[in-house]
Amino acid sequence: MYKVIIVDDEVISRIGIKGLIDWKKYGFTLAGQATNGIEALELVEKERPDLILTDMRMPKLDGIGLMKACREKGEPVDFVVISAHDDFMYLKEAMKLGAIDYILKNNINEEQLVTVLSRCRHKLDEQTDRPIKKSEFIETEVLHAVQQNFLKILLYGKDKEIPDVNTIWKQYQINFKKSMFVCFLIRGGQQIEEIDFTTIVDLVSNVAKDYENIYLCQTGYKELSILHNMDNMSEAENKDYLMRLANRFIFVINQYLNLNISVGISELLSGIGSIPLTYLEAYQASSSDYNISREIGAVFYKDIREIMDKVQHTTVEKSIRTFRRAIESEDHKVINEEFITIIQTFKGDERITKGQVQYYISAFIYDIKEYAHRKSYYRIIKAIRQIEETDILHKHLRKNDMVDLLKDLKIKLEEDMKDREDTSLYVVKIKEYVRNHYMDRLNIEDLAHKVGLSYTYMSSLFKKETGQTIQEYIIGIRLMHAKRYLNETNLQISHIAAQIGYDNEHYFSRMFKSRTGMTPTAYRHNKSWTQS
Repeated sequence: MYKVIIVDDEVISRIGIKGLIDWKKYGFTLAGQATNGIEALELVEKERPDLILTDMRMPKLDGIGLMKACREKGEPVDFVVISAHDDFMYLKEAMKLGAIDYILKNNINEEQLVTVLSRCRHKLDEQTDRPIKKSEFIETEVLHAVQQNFLKILLYGKDKEIPDVNTIWKQYQINFKKSMFVCFLIRGGQQIEEIDFTTIVDLVSNVAKDYENIYLCQTGYKELSILHNMDNMSEAENKDYLMRLANRFIFVINQYLNLNISVGISELLSGIGSIPLTYLEAYQASSSDYNISREIGAVFYKDIREIMDKVQHTTVEKSIRTFRRAIESEDHKVINEEFITIIQTFKGDERITKGQVQYYISAFIYDIKEYAHRKSYYRIIKAIRQIEETDILHKHLRKNDMVDLLKDLKIKLEEDMKDREDTSLYVVKIKEYVRNHYMDRLNIEDLAHKVGLSYTYMSSLFKKETGQTIQEYIIGIRLMHAKRYLNETNLQISHIAAQIGYDNEHYFSRMFKSRTGMTPTAYRHNKSWTQS
């Protein structure tokens, strides 16, 4: 049974919805009611519901505020919005925040409620380890996650030892048996909302199904790379084929979203080892620095190559490789040294174009972001998020402006590293207590009492010094232990949930998926999948 709470300030509405159907008949149990968002948040913490039916307009905290608060806390709960006819702006905002569906308040009836709940039940079943989904759903989910990770490694050139084509097919079900590779790159600027970019990915994916050996990978914030393995033809035939394919992407996006986008296209290169170069070329072709006539849609790297000084930047590439090794070993001294080397090279080498700096900084940011999230470095995480959300790298910046951007990232990384070394004794105590009691039902107010601080001050201090809330830290510790149990034992999911402090298996499964991208069972199968 999935838990539901109803949130509405009108008692008649709450009673009406509650009595409209036999909830258990449709797989749900009513876990409580609230008159506003504040009360609902207390219920969420106490009951851990799977679904919330919420009115939009309420005193103290409205429906939008409730949704935002749950998202900020990392609560893996779904929402159905109860909306009036004149709540269009509320409804639009709610759908952006991920509401599954909405019900018009004045027209609600048994049939409509059952239809909405059926959709919710289907979505919840996909998010949890329901036996009916165990075979096909798990394999599809795991395969997609594994493919995305492998493609990102290939495109960024992060792995020197690339497997042979047979191994790639066996482990990732990616077919690279043709001789040539080309990369298309679509980037969504500030004019494209995040929800539109998700639709762009879906539209391009549907086009790609008509072709063999096309693989999509989100290589950055609102950045989609499309890697195509194909046979070689004559130069004219190649260009005509690639132009027609790019125009299909452009047309379908314009038709459904009324957006005009450009697609950067690399040269057609031979061999798996050329994949990072295809990404670099597609990236440069799509950069505003070169794509002067953006209205033409498809931009070939070959056409803009004449205005670029095409040289191998061995110093930068070597520094990035060294930087990656230093990140893995957490060698702060080397991380700082390579940061300086890269900045000096960008400033001193006039042959490096603005487009190439854009590419290298994007690859660099990808590495820093992974490391920063692992260490909870909040300053640099915030700076990177701002870079991604404003799409500042692809605006009309000078090369020196981008170097200054890199310098700012270096300063923030140094500050985060220093703060970590000077972490407050109170934070150490909090972390130690959580690590020793993660299996218990932790209450943050009790935790504040244990360390001798007020709830408000403790929460503020922890957030300031670690960049995450205490609740997020607790979830992180619990999921770390959950992964260990999944990898090293055959315990049932319900038993693992209980071992790490969750008495609701479905809540644990949804929490796990919201943080890792896959359900616990899928995660467990992932290990055997990649090793088979």
